[in-house]
Amino acid sequence: MKRFFYAIMVIGFFLVYAGCTITDDDPINDEDVAVDDTDTGNTGNTGDTGNTGDTGNTGDTGNTGDTGNTGNTGNTGDTGMGTDTDEMDDTDVGNTGDSGNTGDTGNTGNTGDTGATTLIFTEYVEGTSYNKAIEIYNGTGASVDMSTYSIKQSNADNVWGGTDDSVLELAGNLVDGATYVICNPEFKLPDLTICDLVDTTYVTGFNGDDGLALFNGTTIVDQIGVESVDPGTAWDVAGVTNATEEHTLVRKAAIVAGSTDWTTSAGTNATDSEWEVKDQNDVTSLGSR
Repeated sequence: MKRFFYAIMVIGFFLVYAGCTITDDDPINDEDVAVDDTDTGNTGNTGDTGNTGDTGNTGDTGNTGDTGNTGNTGNTGDTGMGTDTDEMDDTDVGNTGDSGNTGDTGNTGNTGDTGATTLIFTEYVEGTSYNKAIEIYNGTGASVDMSTYSIKQSNADNVWGGTDDSVLELAGNLVDGATYVICNPEFKLPDLTICDLVDTTYVTGFNGDDGLALFNGTTIVDQIGVESVDPGTAWDVAGVTNATEEHTLVRKAAIVAGSTDWTTSAGTNATDSEWEVKDQNDVTSLGSR
């Protein structure tokens, strides 16, 4: 029994000795182990995988938060400047409202003269002696063939053109916007150079109580005075007594169409009349409109 325990002790001693020998005398194995430790340390460096915390730098991918700078694309909210474009659009449309100034085109409505369809009387001169003239005007917007027009006089109880030489036939073309002045052969205000036609009938031999009518064919398109009516001395116009005698009558510029209603045309005052009453022998606007 003692021998058995002694053998066990010898074997244990031998094993302890052998282990010490391996530890001390096998440096290569030590280096290997060291290498293993180093590697394992490096595995600690997989703590550098903590550097995959640098992957936290993929938090830089958070810099794709810079893609949030594509929030700058929100600056394409500057494309909200496109809203300015809208403002520009509003402004432009507003300017079309100035088209409303095309309301000025409404002023073309003042070529409201174009609203006229026939020639009209625009001036009547009943001056001293034989200083008598009539002006007609074309505001139709086109040239007018006057060969279908005539002026007829009515005196006392006679109808239009009912007496000798009381009809004047017109001729030629009158361009749009032009006037045509017809004068008595004895007209001297200042002379006949202002006249387009010197009348050889009795039409321009009128007095204040003689009516005149402008015809297109057989239709009356405008008149001064009344057919077959003797007013006594003359007719009142715009509140002026006997205005058709020893005065000049000028049609207001706003009047673009003739009238066959003399009472309305003459009016009762300066506001409702179609005419302005000037002094006798005033021909400052004769030949112009």
